Amino acid sequence: MEKVIHKYNCIINALPVRCGDCLYINFLDNTSKISRHIIVDAGYSNTYHRTLKPIIDRLAKEGSEIDLFILTHTDGDHIGGMKPHIINFGVNGIKQFWFNYAPTPFTLKDGTDEVSIKQGINLRDYLLKFGKVNSSPILTGHVEKIGDGIITVLSPDNEQFNRFVEEWRNEEPYSEGDVAITTTTTDYSEPIADLIHNEYEPDSSWSNRSSIAFVLQLGSKKVMLTGDAHPDVIISALRTQGYTPDNPIQLELMKISHHGSKANTSDELIKLVDCQCFLISSNEGNKHSFPHKEALARVIWVTHQRRPKTPIHIYFTYNSSILKEIFSSEEQKEFMLICHYPETGNEGITITFCADE
Repeated sequence: MEKVIHKYNCIINALPVRCGDCLYINFLDNTSKISRHIIVDAGYSNTYHRTLKPIIDRLAKEGSEIDLFILTHTDGDHIGGMKPHIINFGVNGIKQFWFNYAPTPFTLKDGTDEVSIKQGINLRDYLLKFGKVNSSPILTGHVEKIGDGIITVLSPDNEQFNRFVEEWRNEEPYSEGDVAITTTTTDYSEPIADLIHNEYEPDSSWSNRSSIAFVLQLGSKKVMLTGDAHPDVIISALRTQGYTPDNPIQLELMKISHHGSKANTSDELIKLVDCQCFLISSNEGNKHSFPHKEALARVIWVTHQRRPKTPIHIYFTYNSSILKEIFSSEEQKEFMLICHYPETGNEGITITFCADE
């Protein structure tokens, strides 16, 4: 009998939402021939109209529904774009939301084009009213099928989420205070060979610990999208699934957590991952000096040690002279680095992979 070869074409579009996250995923089911659409995070409220809204407009005109809209956690650089989205579209055209909400409300001002913390309806209750959001937290081990795609959740686990809710009760609502000019210096002038000796110091944010991270599988191919998750939470989930440094998870693409923060990527995590393509969702000159070269150095060093003759591809959501200066020409040659940048301003960077089964 002739073997049937199935091909899953998956397109991941990482949008330029400053130092934030907004991903649009599209793939065609082999079995149903239906085009599937997943959105991960919404960026800032003031990046929404030039980035995500044109995609939503196009899908609406085509009569296409978004199968799943994932809000990885409640920081403004991930959830802020929901404010104008709710005003423009409500929940129309979206089958379901994932949102691990905390007790603090996100509300909509009556009669205005803004969402306020202090007035209007609670975003959580708004979504619950339409029955389109999870009634209990999305946690490690949750598996969801979107057509031919399989989503396996890696983060958060129950302990991380409960601690986040406890901490959140005592915090002020988030601010969208990301600025264009950094007040700190970058580590871009430091060589990779030096940065890998820096001691890893983990992120202390409980908001980030609550971030949803997951693996999307199509056929035999997988991508890992990490939000701002902590590496130890992902490590625990991967080890539970049987992955080890000698048996790492095979990935087509991994989004580096928290915009390339050195506090969210550890050697231990990268040793559990066999991947040659990495995504950085950040602009240059932000107040945190993301992406940190130290984080990228860990990724590059471990990856190069595993496959010294295979190029390493790094995808950026912005095209800037500063980001192009992270790696010296000598480093690019030594570690076989190939950096990819967007060609146009608002469309971001697009990664496509095809899985044969």
